[in-house]
Amino acid sequence: MSDTEEKQKYPKQQIAAILTMTVFKKLCLVGIRTALYAYLENIAKYSKDDAEMVYNAFRSFNYCCPLLGALIADCFIGKFYTIVFFLIAYTIGTLVLSGSAVQFSEDISLPLFFFSLGLITLSVGVIKPCIAAFGGDQFKLPEQHKHLEHFFLLAYVAVNTGAAIGIYEAPNLRKMHCFGADSCYSAAFLLSTVSIIISLIVFVAAKRWYVCVKPQRYNTVLWVLCMLNGVKEKIVSKEKQEHWLDYSKKSYGESFVRQTKNTLKVVVIFTVLQFHGATVIITMTGWSTQSHFMRNEQGGRVFNPSTIRFLNYVAVILVTPILCLIVLFLRSKCHIRVTPLQRIACGAFIASVTMFVAAVLSLIIEAEVPNLPGQGECHIRFYNPLNCAVKIDAPPFIDKVQIDPMGYKFISVKVKGTKKLKHTISGCDKTISNTTGPFVVVEEVSLGYFTTTNGLQAFKEDLEKDADGDAKIRSLVGSLGKTDEKIKYGCANDHVIKIASQDYSVHKVDYGFYDIGGVKDAARFFRGGIYRVLLYFQDNKVGNVTFYEVGKPHQLHILWQIPQCVLHAISRVLVTPAISEFAYTQTPFKSLKCTITAIGLMATGVGGIIVILIELMHLKQSHYYFTFGGFTMLFTLIFIFLAVRYRYVDQRYGKEENILTEDTESKDE
Repeated sequence: MSDTEEKQKYPKQQIAAILTMTVFKKLCLVGIRTALYAYLENIAKYSKDDAEMVYNAFRSFNYCCPLLGALIADCFIGKFYTIVFFLIAYTIGTLVLSGSAVQFSEDISLPLFFFSLGLITLSVGVIKPCIAAFGGDQFKLPEQHKHLEHFFLLAYVAVNTGAAIGIYEAPNLRKMHCFGADSCYSAAFLLSTVSIIISLIVFVAAKRWYVCVKPQRYNTVLWVLCMLNGVKEKIVSKEKQEHWLDYSKKSYGESFVRQTKNTLKVVVIFTVLQFHGATVIITMTGWSTQSHFMRNEQGGRVFNPSTIRFLNYVAVILVTPILCLIVLFLRSKCHIRVTPLQRIACGAFIASVTMFVAAVLSLIIEAEVPNLPGQGECHIRFYNPLNCAVKIDAPPFIDKVQIDPMGYKFISVKVKGTKKLKHTISGCDKTISNTTGPFVVVEEVSLGYFTTTNGLQAFKEDLEKDADGDAKIRSLVGSLGKTDEKIKYGCANDHVIKIASQDYSVHKVDYGFYDIGGVKDAARFFRGGIYRVLLYFQDNKVGNVTFYEVGKPHQLHILWQIPQCVLHAISRVLVTPAISEFAYTQTPFKSLKCTITAIGLMATGVGGIIVILIELMHLKQSHYYFTFGGFTMLFTLIFIFLAVRYRYVDQRYGKEENILTEDTESKDE
């Protein structure tokens, strides 16, 4: 084998180590994310809003540090040592996180918890741009350009493989019982700790095979100064130049200015990808919100929002080889050159279509309106939580309506304004002590009345679906036991709520089968449903339980999210690896590879900010998705306009024209 062939040999040891490290690193991060929200709400006792704020901040800040990581790698210690040092910091953060979850203490656990989250966030952000650029350094270009393209695709598959494993395993671990508690968040976080330790060991073990590019301390600074000088000279100089950067030729040389122009063109391309980055953030958070308003049971199987996220990651893994075959066919059979910018444009367009598909689902969900009384109408629901039949008479609207034991009756009456009447209750022998009393009928209002041993009790029906998509219940007790008695509602998924026997206000509960007051599997509640639970006490304990569905649960099944998941998986496979490839191959300076890759990653970070700003507008969910679909389509058209005008740099990256020497260290550095 010749020397040239030896140099072009596929770097299998290095790439295998980098991909394995990527799988375990992502497994670690997703494992933390999966357990984080539940830990804050269930253990730290944060409100839903506060827990969501911390969770979103943790996700968003991951994208705040790539430029810092790029600066450290490109200018000071190189990509390899940047990755190693911050993997160590990452490991320390996960160890502290696991320790803080062993025995919760507000004085000790919370400070340690937030310290570890900060350290993890910093490490994740710093490492992000370094891995793609470091992997690219292992290939000899332009000879191994196809291998480089495949590497970025494999790296993205590795990311989604780790994410799929993490989102599948972490919930199971936190449901374990340990340290005398009903949950074991320390085990879920410990999975992340073990994963990041394996990631560090695998990455360091392959050091002798790596190709490491020496950092150039001044290249990033000179690149920025060159642009600042161009702006300054354009303002003060009387000469006219074709391009504003041409004013820097006297100070920085023609070749450096030319390469700065090429690098700046790459940055400009990335400036219009923020809305695609926003769609990526939405798939992580917004689709979970949408799924809360969808039916999630199919037979005996329950599909949680995490199931859809798992399917999203699996879709990426399955779609990648299919798209690779399509690209190969277009290149070999149709002789179409499929460039990174073409893939990005196609993927961004599909992302906008995905948002429109999600918007249509939201329109269907929003159409599930409750049955409310119209003009000149009043809806009355009678409930009888007693073990005997009763008759209610309130002429002229109610004519001796009989309600069976533990029964329910719906009546719609015609009325204008508000009418106050007298009612009479008969039947049930001496069970009901008060047989007469006031009775109100109100136009365009749904009213509820239930019989008790003290007479008829009234309330205004709340038939609107819960804003978080949960089930809503109202406990109606006919014969009271002990006045301080609380009725325990216990679900198979460990959700427990206790309601006072005289409390007939609305309560939110999780979906599932419930044991109520000691009665096994007394009721089953579905997401979005509205229920009235009738309880009859006998000998100071719950003797009989019946429940009625007065508001339909969510009708659209959560599996209808699969088409948008597949579409967005296609979009991400087209866009994300292509961004890494484009940033790496089109940056003339080898010592700026991390910096430009970091700028590409910032598109997702800025997209996260856009998501937050639009969420502040409190749009309807369908309008929210239509807004993102429209803006993503608009910015895709702008991107296409820029892309068709872009001219790719020489595949050899102008190596001979670099002002600063950018040597490559030997493998045994």
